[in-house]
Parts: sequence; structure tokens; C-alpha cells
Amino acid sequence: MLAKSSTHPYADGLLGELLLTKGESAAALAHFETATRLNPKWVTPWIHLARAHYAQKRASEGDATLRRGLDGSPENEQMRLLLALSLGAQGHYDDAIGEYEAVLRRAPSSILAANNLAAILVDRKGDPKSLDRALTLSRSFESQKPNAYLLDTLGWTHHKMGHQTDAVRILQQATTLVPDHPILNYHLGAAYAKGGQRVEALTHLKKALATGATFEGSDEAKTLLGEVSG
Repeated sequence: MLAKSSTHPYADGLLGELLLTKGESAAALAHFETATRLNPKWVTPWIHLARAHYAQKRASEGDATLRRGLDGSPENEQMRLLLALSLGAQGHYDDAIGEYEAVLRRAPSSILAANNLAAILVDRKGDPKSLDRALTLSRSFESQKPNAYLLDTLGWTHHKMGHQTDAVRILQQATTLVPDHPILNYHLGAAYAKGGQRVEALTHLKKALATGATFEGSDEAKTLLGEVSG
């Protein structure tokens, strides 16, 4: 196709995908670059390019690629979510919040955007307004098909807001679904500790730290375990 028409709007992108399946990433990326130039509203080549940058630890290049793609397709949920995930992973929380809010303005039913935004608001902001927003975002998670990670977000939000009965109840549901997950056990242990249930808190904090692996909140879990044990 390219031999007949070097400016074909889809041939470069499709050839790039075929080359990726063969492991020829450098050649594939060259075709994706061409595809974004010839057909900038086609989302797939932008995403392939961004993911290639992220895989090589070039976060700023990946972010810039997605922003260029969003210039032509500002309504695209997939690119904006990928950008928000990258920004959050780099600690650019305010920027990530802005991207998640932009997704939700266009797609209010986006569960991934709602969950990830709620988690940032709870863990990285924590002020009353942010917690209220997080609860609004996550309140419906309990009525949906059981998902441990969505329930964890909702339960942790209740915990941070001081709603210990709801926090324990919902976090129990989450750990029932994924019994050995360290973060879920840490969250449930913290909720038990705040409610004065020392034995239950010890059980889940020890379980969270049993493997010795580092996780988001592992230092806090160790400190809390020391306090509860004492």
C-alpha cells in the first residue's frame, strides 16, 4: 500500500503494528511517527508511541506525545487516562487531578477515572473538600459488581473521613476478595486500629507486612504495627 501511496492515512500505522508483533520496535516507531503526521486524529499511533517512551523510562517524552495527540482529539478518553496515570506516577498530582477531572466531564461513568482520582484525593490531598469529592466519586462502588480495588478506595475514603464502621465493613469485603493483598490488609488493619480493635488490627497489619515487600504505605504500616503491638 505504501509503495502505491506514501501518504496513505492508515498504512504506516498498520505496518507499525505488524512490525511491533515481530519485535522490530525501532522500525515500528518510525512508521507510527509518520502515521501521527499524516493522520493526527488517529489515536492508536499516538498511544503506541507514548507507551514506547514510557517503556524506555522517558516519561516526559511520553507525556508530550499524548499531549500532541490530545491537541487533535481532546475528547479521547484513552489518551487522557494514560497521561493522567503517568502524571500521577511521577508525583504531578495536581496535573493528574486535572486530567482525571477532564475525563469525567466528558465521560462521567468512567470507573477508572473516578477510582484513580478518588485515590489521589485521599492519599495526596486529604483536606475536607478533597475527601468529600473522593466519597462522591467512590460511593457507588459498593453497589457495583464486587471489585476489591474499588471497594478498597471507598473503604479507605471512609477511614480517612473518620467513618470507621463503614470503613471496616467495606474493607472487610475487599480483603475477602483478595485475602493476601498487602495494601488491602494494611488499610483494613489501620481501620481496625482506629476503631480500637487491637487484635484484628494486629492480624491484618502483620499479614500486610508478612512478605517483607515494599508497597504504598508499607512504612506507615510498620509504624502502626509498632504502636498497636505496644
